Amino acid sequence: GFFANKINIDETTIIAITKSKAIVTGANSGSGYYTALDLIKRGCDVIITCRSSQKGEATLKRLDNDTRNLDPDKIGKYKYIELELLKKDSIDKFLEKIKNESNVNILVNNAGAWLQTPAISEDNIETQWQANYLAGFYMANKLLPIIKQNAKKLGLVEL
Repeated sequence: GFFANKINIDETTIIAITKSKAIVTGANSGSGYYTALDLIKRGCDVIITCRSSQKGEATLKRLDNDTRNLDPDKIGKYKYIELELLKKDSIDKFLEKIKNESNVNILVNNAGAWLQTPAISEDNIETQWQANYLAGFYMANKLLPIIKQNAKKLGLVEL
């Protein structure tokens, strides 16, 4: 890849990832799915999110299939929690569910929306603006204290 020769993954990074827990939004397809899968293969526990339980359950089955030949003691654990970025209430419920998760120190804000016709969310905000910018910013700000605290516990760089 373009940045492959610029990334230095040393033993400290590998140890940190195996003790980490990541949240990957929009993990049911595309780059979100493959980011979650790669983290899992590296030993990182992952909370996958998408907006419906049907997509979440299908993603769990796909991950089971894609990791079936790997040593279960060397890969990360994964689970699904519903998260609809077009509903602030859903984001708040998600944050409440994960506030006591240990070692959450990675947030991959991957989910987004692209609509040809502008629409308004239940929160009375234009949907692309809410899904692609506001929701990720809101989640990152709410999670930052938890991520900082967990990064310190793992001996990682302070954010």
